[in-house]
Amino acid sequence: MSRRTLLLAAAGAAAVPTWAACAPARRPNEIVVWVKSGSSDMMESLGILAETYQQRNPGKLVRLVTVQSRGDDDATLLITAIRGNTAPDVFLGDRFTFAQFGSRGLLQDLSPLLAGEDADLLGGFLPFTVNEAAYNGAVYGIPFDTDSRGLYFNKGLLRDSGVDPAVLDPARGAPTFDQVWEIADKVSRTDAAGSYTHLGFIPWEEQAWPFTWCLANDAVIFDEASCRIAVDDPGFRQVYADYRDWARRLDYPKVDAFVATYKPPNAPPSQSPFFNDRLATSVVFSNFIFNLKKYAPKLDWGVTYLPVRADGDEPYSWSGGSGFTIPTGAANVEDAWEFIKFMTSPQGQAVWVQRQNYLPTRTAMLSDESLIADQRFFADLLIGGYGHSRPPLPVGPALWEAMNTAREGVLLGQSGPDEAMAEIARRVQPELDQYCPVSPGLGR
Repeated sequence: MSRRTLLLAAAGAAAVPTWAACAPARRPNEIVVWVKSGSSDMMESLGILAETYQQRNPGKLVRLVTVQSRGDDDATLLITAIRGNTAPDVFLGDRFTFAQFGSRGLLQDLSPLLAGEDADLLGGFLPFTVNEAAYNGAVYGIPFDTDSRGLYFNKGLLRDSGVDPAVLDPARGAPTFDQVWEIADKVSRTDAAGSYTHLGFIPWEEQAWPFTWCLANDAVIFDEASCRIAVDDPGFRQVYADYRDWARRLDYPKVDAFVATYKPPNAPPSQSPFFNDRLATSVVFSNFIFNLKKYAPKLDWGVTYLPVRADGDEPYSWSGGSGFTIPTGAANVEDAWEFIKFMTSPQGQAVWVQRQNYLPTRTAMLSDESLIADQRFFADLLIGGYGHSRPPLPVGPALWEAMNTAREGVLLGQSGPDEAMAEIARRVQPELDQYCPVSPGLGR
């Protein structure tokens, strides 16, 4: 990365808390790019791509700016910037938020720009990544990367606990929850005070979100016919019954103390009970491999399918990922569009995938061994059709936040499954009602 690009990125990062007041004056032909929650590793890789774009387009300047939010449902910074006529030209954010942000008028419909292209620009992308960035006939984003989820396991800790890691070989198919618990019980142990020193499985840790287990239950989250959040669906409700039972089984406060000890809040990525032989299994996404290679290169690990209800059940997983979009009020749409096309091109995605261990959103690239290599298991999940995505609802992030908040209440014993479902409906349904009927190509 050139010194100039570094300086531009640093200046943007410093402006994050009070962007409108501190943002430097725009330069001619400048493309201001907001990056949601960009880590230092991500910003370095984006900086390299931005520099390549500048070299190919003399006179163009790219300014990368990291922005933070209070949650996936939070669009405060974007709203403030649009109202203050300081909207960025490009926003790189979670793709599943685009339907909600777009329906609120915060993002531009990219359809006119796509119509001006000679080729079908979206034709080569994984269909669910395109659907996830669209709503009600509008296209709000171009997919950049994706991922998939699996059950990682620490082979060394399993062996030390008397478990042959081969039992989790994906060639045997997806393990059942009962099998995972049987393994976990052999790993979990406590000290003289009764505190956990090792755990086999924490079914609410990392990517073990309610949505993850909804897929295990074949749950319906949204009923299109009635335009209702499907809080009466048995599989949906079962997720919260499971969290209640799991919290009792493991003694939630004891697990909380374990996590606080071995992965306290704001711990660096290198501090992980999985890396440090304290936790045997973990539900994480595919680019966790980036952290494994960087922070635990000697760890003997494997990955298999997420646990299923019954032996022989079909594997499942789900994918998220980011996309580029153009906010309402962007000053430099023409250059923003050219930059987005470059970043999401095969060349741009190849650099990103190789540096950050995300999966590409272009279908053909999933078969390129020079790019995929150690993510073959996850790429095959996508190719095999086992992946799902969160439904692109105009209240998608609001529903996501409500589901996760309800989980916390159940884990803490403050509410039961019935109260959790009622709270989800209370928080999300009134907002959803404003958009009914909703009939996107829903995301399963």
